[in-house]
Amino acid sequence: MAMIAAYATIVGQQEFQLVMFHDQILFRLCDPILRPYDITMAIIEHETIGPITGVLTLFLFLANLVAMGLVLTLTIWQMSLITKGQTCVEEKIDRSIVINPAQQKQERPYDLGCKLNWTTFFETNRISALLIRLLIPFPFRPTHDGTQWISKYNK
Repeated sequence: MAMIAAYATIVGQQEFQLVMFHDQILFRLCDPILRPYDITMAIIEHETIGPITGVLTLFLFLANLVAMGLVLTLTIWQMSLITKGQTCVEEKIDRSIVINPAQQKQERPYDLGCKLNWTTFFETNRISALLIRLLIPFPFRPTHDGTQWISKYNK
């Protein structure tokens, strides 16, 4: 979903402008955020589309840009959690330990290493199968019941 949002925002905005404004590009990717007044006035004064259609189009583009940023941020955060072999609750606990130096940082039992964390999370045994599962998502039946997890002590 993050890749689709990024593609639609980055590539689609230029193609959409070429169709909408008859082979003219009025704004670059970050212009609606950096120069919203100038872009709005340029769209309103453009003679090929109406001002309402142009402003609504700009609003939809901005909404897509914000949604892409949020989805990409969430994706990167989830990828970092998988890489570290921890949940969001464990990350919150780690942050509280950093704030309170009286407590010592304990070793995480579910951190098996970057590569093994990813293959365990997606239940694959090869990197090629992991890449296929990441790029072409399809439903699969998990081998575990979701109540017990592989740790360093019971591989």
